[in-house]
Amino acid sequence: MKDKKYEVALIKSSNQAQKLNESKIRNTIQKASNMITGNKYIKDVIGVLGPFIEMLKHSMISSSSFKLMPKEMFTIIGALVYLVSPIDLIPDFLVPIGFTDDISVILIAAQQVSTAMKRFEIYKKENLL
Repeated sequence: MKDKKYEVALIKSSNQAQKLNESKIRNTIQKASNMITGNKYIKDVIGVLGPFIEMLKHSMISSSSFKLMPKEMFTIIGALVYLVSPIDLIPDFLVPIGFTDDISVILIAAQQVSTAMKRFEIYKKENLL
């Protein structure tokens, strides 16, 4: 039942992400990057967030051959929007449990874009990144 609540939160954030322009997407990526480096609880899921941010950056570069499908892109951006949003199911000021909802949303997003993550790993190997 809890997972359903987090899936709904991810869907709402993904819908918000579809309304963002490229500048706001880049701003969200930067905020998420800053949050990763500045928060010891979020660092625990950096194994997922790092590739999310890398995939978005490569997908947004016009010369890159790696492209996310729209649903994958909005799922990742939605998860990042949820991460940086001050409005959460569990407020972040309730440290450390306040980050469990953020982590849950990130992990659900990772499950939903696992195919893209595999494609990105192949892309990195082929392009020696």
